[in-house]
Amino acid sequence: MTATGFAILVALAMSQPPAEAAEPGTPVPPAQSQPSAAAPAVEPPAGPAPVTVELVGFRSARGKVRLALYRSKDGFPTDLSKATRVDEAAVTGKRVVVTLEGLEPGIWAIAAYHDENGNGELDTNVVGIPTEGLGVSNDAKGSFGPPKFEGARFELDGTPRRLRITIRYL
Repeated sequence: MTATGFAILVALAMSQPPAEAAEPGTPVPPAQSQPSAAAPAVEPPAGPAPVTVELVGFRSARGKVRLALYRSKDGFPTDLSKATRVDEAAVTGKRVVVTLEGLEPGIWAIAAYHDENGNGELDTNVVGIPTEGLGVSNDAKGSFGPPKFEGARFELDGTPRRLRITIRYL
């Protein structure tokens, strides 16, 4: 036994009231518990909760909308290979609602694009400007370039959340 373990046992033994000697054959009353301070309530760790994303502003009901979810600025908003997760849904009108399940609490940002022709890519013109619709969480806008992660970031705390993203065409 370590010295620390021994010290704990001694402290526990000293905190108990001394046992009184009983006459032989006399029943021993049950030990009475000492009131103790209640342990502070501990919140259970937050787990995944659904995030409902309403995407609005589609110019046509063709193709799919792809949502790329990022946990950091690395690759945001255009490099889907660096996204933590990519989801998609059919575009059936001017508005699409997607429910994302299993997102852990923490910082996230979403970049969405309307893959109008269904080729699985964000199409651009000869100078690299997107020809398909784009949107990001918080409807963040870029200044002389794409929106920044910091403008699009939001925090999940384990409770269900609703977001709205406007798809814009340049």
